[in-house]
Amino acid sequence: MVPDPEGGRSTLEEIFLHASNMDISLTGDASALSTPFSPEYISVDERILQEALVQLTGNPSGGPVSHLGLLFSNVYAPRKGLFGFMFDGDFDVWQQGGQGGSPREGCAVFLDAIGKIRSPGEYLDQVAFTSVHELGHLFNLHHWEPDLCFLNTSNLDASPDLPAYQFLPFQKDWLSQCSSDGAVQPGGSAFENFGIDSAADGGARPGVRGGGKRWHFEISMPVPDFWAFSPVELLISLRLNESAARSAPVPDELHPGYGSFTLWIEEPSGERRRYRPTTRFCGSPPPLVLQPGETITKDLSIFGQAGGYTFRHIGKHRLWATFDVSLGRRLRSNTLEVRVLPFQADTKAAFSEITGQKTLMKQAARAFFYRSARVRPLEMASLKKLAVPHPSGPDAAAAHYALGCSASARVRSRQMRNPQPWEELAKRHLSTAVECESLDPHRRSKAEKRLVTLHGA
Repeated sequence: MVPDPEGGRSTLEEIFLHASNMDISLTGDASALSTPFSPEYISVDERILQEALVQLTGNPSGGPVSHLGLLFSNVYAPRKGLFGFMFDGDFDVWQQGGQGGSPREGCAVFLDAIGKIRSPGEYLDQVAFTSVHELGHLFNLHHWEPDLCFLNTSNLDASPDLPAYQFLPFQKDWLSQCSSDGAVQPGGSAFENFGIDSAADGGARPGVRGGGKRWHFEISMPVPDFWAFSPVELLISLRLNESAARSAPVPDELHPGYGSFTLWIEEPSGERRRYRPTTRFCGSPPPLVLQPGETITKDLSIFGQAGGYTFRHIGKHRLWATFDVSLGRRLRSNTLEVRVLPFQADTKAAFSEITGQKTLMKQAARAFFYRSARVRPLEMASLKKLAVPHPSGPDAAAAHYALGCSASARVRSRQMRNPQPWEELAKRHLSTAVECESLDPHRRSKAEKRLVTLHGA
C-alpha cells in the first residue's frame, strides 16, 4: 500500500487509475514468475534482470506492450546503493529488425539497497514510493525536482516527505493520454522521445567545451576504426586540473543511464542522435571527491545500445558528450571521430575469415556488452574461438577480458559450494588479457585489480 498526502493509503492500481482519469488500468499478476530469483545470487546484474523481465512479461519484441514488469531484487552489483531503474530496451542483435525488446516495458526495485539506508519504519514506504516512481517512467514521465511528487529523485539521507506521494496536475494530464499517445504508452517511443525531433540541438545547449580551466572532460576510443559488430569500448575521463585551488565533489554519474550525462552521435549523413542506454538509473549515488590532478575514467560498451548495434552505417561518425558536473555547470567533451569499416576483404580467404569473426562476435555480443555473471555456453565457446586465430590481436584481448570479467563476476555475485574452478578460469583469462599488447591501458588496469582481488580471496 502506498501512502497519500491526506494520510490514507492506496494500491498501485488505484494510484495509476485515478491519476490517469481512469485511462490506465493495471492488474497485478505474479504468476508469470513461477520460480523466484535463485537464492544463490548475492547480487544481480543487468543481464540477469533483463532475462527475468522477458520471462515475466512475455511481450513480443517491438511495439506497445500488454504486460509491464516490476521486478524486486536484492542488490544491483554494478551500483550497490541504487534503489531502482527502468529498462528502456535490451541489447539483442538476434531480434528481427534489431528491436532488442520494447522501450519502457519494465523496471526493477532493489530491496536490500533500500533496507540498508532506511529504518524499519521507513522501509515499506520507500519501497512503495520507488515502485510508483519507476512505473511512472514506464509511461515516459521524467524526473521532476521543483515540486514534491512521485517523480522526485529519492534522497539517500531522508525518506520522501508525505506531500511527495502524488502526481502533479501536468503529470496526470500526461497519464490520461496513455490509450491514444504512443509517447505515453509503454512499449511505444523510447524514453523521453515525445514525438518531436528531441535531438535537433545536438547537445548545443551552452557547455564549457573540454571542461574549461578547472576541468578536463574527454572521450576516447582505443580502436577508432572498426566494424559495426566489433566489441569496441568508449573511455570517458574527467580530471580536476592541477590548477584547481581545492578538491571538488563530482556526481558519480559518468554513464548515459543518468540524466546528467548525454552521449551524442553524428551519422555520416549529418543526422544527430542520442546514444540510447538500455537502463535509466534513478537516485544519485554518493558523489566522488576529486583532488587537484586526479582523474576518474569509466568505460562504456559503445558498440551496443537499446535495440541492437549502435552503429548501422558505414563511414565517419562524430561523437561527443555533455556532463552536468554541478548545478548550472555543463561540460562538453572533445569531438571524437571514428570510422565504421565496410564489410569487405581483398581475397576470398580473407573474406571467409572476416565472415567467421562476424558470426562469432554476434554469438558472443551479449557477453561482450553486459559483462555479466551469466554467460551462455554458446557465448563462452564463441569467445574462446575468437582468441585462437590471432592470439595477440584486439579480438583475442577483448575475448579473454570478457571471459575473465564474467567468471570473476560469477564468483562475486553467487554463493557457490566450490568457486575454485570459476576463480581459476577468471585468473587464467584475465592474466592472458593483461599480457596482450592490444589491450588498452584502462581495461588492463581493471583486469589487474580483479586479479589482485581474486588472489586475495
